[in-house]
Amino acid sequence: MMDIFKYNLNDFMPLWDIRVAIDQFLGALGAGAFLAAIYVSHYHKRESKIGAFIAPVAAALGLLLVMTELGKPFRAIYAVLGNPTSILNWGTWIQGIFIPVAFLYAITITVGGKERLAKTLGIVGAFVAVLVASYHGLLMSVIPARPIWNSAHIPPLSLIYALTTGIAAYLILLSIVEKRDPDAEDTKKSLTHIWIWLLFAQLVMGVAFMLNSYWAGSDVLRQFKIVVGSPIFWVGVVILGMILPILILLSKKPVSLILTASLVLIGGLAFRYVLLDAGFASIVYNISVDFFP
Repeated sequence: MMDIFKYNLNDFMPLWDIRVAIDQFLGALGAGAFLAAIYVSHYHKRESKIGAFIAPVAAALGLLLVMTELGKPFRAIYAVLGNPTSILNWGTWIQGIFIPVAFLYAITITVGGKERLAKTLGIVGAFVAVLVASYHGLLMSVIPARPIWNSAHIPPLSLIYALTTGIAAYLILLSIVEKRDPDAEDTKKSLTHIWIWLLFAQLVMGVAFMLNSYWAGSDVLRQFKIVVGSPIFWVGVVILGMILPILILLSKKPVSLILTASLVLIGGLAFRYVLLDAGFASIVYNISVDFFP
């Protein structure tokens, strides 16, 4: 049996660089933070502003990065105005709509006095946020040429990662900005309670996805072996991104919430990067790897 760590993702030349992984990470994070802000707004209006402002900033940075990754101005234009049946085209428009809606919602609840408008923007924004959070997973899942992506598990995994990373970013800023506010403490407790269940769901869905990939056809198995052969997967996604945060939260020890949330963010970015690279590596180079007897 070959050493499981023999193949590293960095050994392969990716077709998409890390900017695409960061775009997926930031766009999903922004969508998750917005949904968390909508939830918080039902009982603490002031604390909901933080998540509301995270959303458009993170999504805009991600969209800017992916536009630069396209390499040429005309490619960026084509992503917006090109094939209207393309999921890439849909996603560009969806993220482009989400940014101003989220920004207007954040401004509206900050200014106050426009409850009806804020409610309307919140409903529209929440719907679009779910689309943004699921979009990258949907885009990957409809590409048969990348067998490990071509799975029904990818869109819900993308959504769950959006929620866990969005809440993580929310909790970090809430801990910094509203350090001594009693309402902020209530908000952190409420979000943390939801967060731990989402992390459990993320772990279960991740295991289900990996088992399905292992039992699928040979093309999927080849890419699955590249994923599990990556130290980034085991250290970044599994240990730092899921196991440690769950253990810390279950232990209820006085460990910094900022540290725990930072680990979840590291895991979220590592997940996007590993999955993207694994999808390209074995297809482009037709790598045959045997990690198991």
